[in-house]
Amino acid sequence: PQAQRLHQQGQLPQAEQLYRQVVQSAPHYAEAKHLLGIVCSQQGRHQEGANWVLQAIQKQPAHPPYYNNLGLIYGKMNNWKGAQQAFRAATRLAPQFAEAWFNLANATKSLQKIDEAVRYYKKTIKLAPNHARAMYNLGNTLLENGKPKSARKRFEKAIEIQPNYAEAHNNLGSALDAWSEYDEAVKHYEKAVELKPDFIDALKNLGNAYSRQGN
Repeated sequence: PQAQRLHQQGQLPQAEQLYRQVVQSAPHYAEAKHLLGIVCSQQGRHQEGANWVLQAIQKQPAHPPYYNNLGLIYGKMNNWKGAQQAFRAATRLAPQFAEAWFNLANATKSLQKIDEAVRYYKKTIKLAPNHARAMYNLGNTLLENGKPKSARKRFEKAIEIQPNYAEAHNNLGSALDAWSEYDEAVKHYEKAVELKPDFIDALKNLGNAYSRQGN
């Protein structure tokens, strides 16, 4: 408990030291290896982190969160194939694990498997209808693949779930731009900038939109 408390407080080197002591005194304790892996990765030592999580999986091979966190570490290493395999394992073990489906969608999109990624985003949303990030990422995927109308619906839903979602306002503006709805687009770019005054993309988009209006 003390190690986890330090971990939650962001005192990572101290937490790591205690996790190592636990692993040394109880080498069969899978959760200590899992948490040690996470804390190593959070300090930028991703390969070491992955190795510890793999050791936790060897001890407890049917625990979905271990695979999910292994996938997240692989993602930090840009090992999207490894990440995809880990998230698939998590969803196989726990078909209702919405966050694992979301992470699987992100990894699959990074592998340029767009139709498959769309399916996984939709699966996430089915399991967790208020998952704003899944709604937003699905909108992005659709917008990038020439479907601004479908994208627009997803961004609107993401904003309905999370009204102060600056990125969703900005990208909804882009979807509206694609439909030449410039006045509506401006409102959303303005909202994005209001929420995040240093949001470079939104500032550029807003400048371009004002320009189109002759402003």
